[in-house]
Amino acid sequence: MTEKLKTLMDRATDVEFAAVDLAAVVQDGDRVVRRRRLSLVAGTAAVVLVAGGVALATDHGDDRGDDRTPVVDAPRVTDPTWVEGSVLHSPDRQVDLGTKVRGYVRTSAGFAFLADDGAVLGYRNGEVRTLGRAWPAGAKEGGDGVRLVADQEDGVVGWVDMTGPVPAFVVHDLVTGDERRFDEHLDAGMKGELPDQATFFALDAGTAYWLDRRGTVMTDLATGRAQVLADATHLQWIGDVRRGMRVQLVESATGGDEGMELVDPSGRSLISYRDLGSPGLLSPSGTWVTAYDMGLVWNVADHRAVRLVAPSGTDNSGDPIAYEWLDDDTVAAVIEGENDNPTLATCEVPAGTCTSAATELDYRTLVLPGRLPG
Repeated sequence: MTEKLKTLMDRATDVEFAAVDLAAVVQDGDRVVRRRRLSLVAGTAAVVLVAGGVALATDHGDDRGDDRTPVVDAPRVTDPTWVEGSVLHSPDRQVDLGTKVRGYVRTSAGFAFLADDGAVLGYRNGEVRTLGRAWPAGAKEGGDGVRLVADQEDGVVGWVDMTGPVPAFVVHDLVTGDERRFDEHLDAGMKGELPDQATFFALDAGTAYWLDRRGTVMTDLATGRAQVLADATHLQWIGDVRRGMRVQLVESATGGDEGMELVDPSGRSLISYRDLGSPGLLSPSGTWVTAYDMGLVWNVADHRAVRLVAPSGTDNSGDPIAYEWLDDDTVAAVIEGENDNPTLATCEVPAGTCTSAATELDYRTLVLPGRLPG
């Protein structure tokens, strides 16, 4: 991997473990720090592939969307997507969202975006609406831990609202518009630096995973019942959750970061950090889990790895690095290309074959969807 492509990866997640050199692709603007070395560094936005863009009506409560018109032919949530500036792209469609995007997540019901000014926007059925804010208008940013998370299957998204004196975890349903806020175990001190900063790790089937004053906590959103997975002294950093299985950080006996492992809902290791190593993403049914830095996808049941193979006929000098599941058998990947400009591809498992979805992208302006904190 060249330094330019590594910059693209590290811009999204720069994670330094003692034994593993990680390069994980997630959205711009996310940054999670693990006490000493674990960090998610801000990135930027994507490239124009589709000519002749169309403007989209916006509802920001301000004057940003005055001359915009509705778009019907908008990217589908099942397409590989990326962002450049304010424009959401797919291989054959594009939508102008009306504001520069810092990071975003995809769900079965639509998209949610974190704007450069701290606004959280939802896009569904050809319409952009303001859902809330992650940090106050006019502030440079809301802190290293402010990011979007999503349950891709049910249209629920979440973030940390840093606009008030005490941060709050916000969970918003893109379909119904229902929203809940949780701040019972937060205080003003959790607006400070990581690792003490309030951090939203993941959403999975009605359960939220976050860091509050109690430690690493899973909360049933319907009942409010919470279970502390690790206390504040032994914080457990979570990369992804699906069907209760967690991709989480492993520390050595001396507190060093070893890598990420996959555990079942009881915490029993399913795939060791020695095999998984990097922050991986679970497929929708939990059948597969990606290993970014090795270009591998692991079968959770039989612990066998599938190597992703770059498309033939293109100048790709690196392994496909999977960054998002489009369905349970298809994962989107980024591949180093000519002049270090990445190619996006879709890869099928268990075959491991990849097909180009977008080429000649600019790593300096690329924003990819994602939900990993690091």
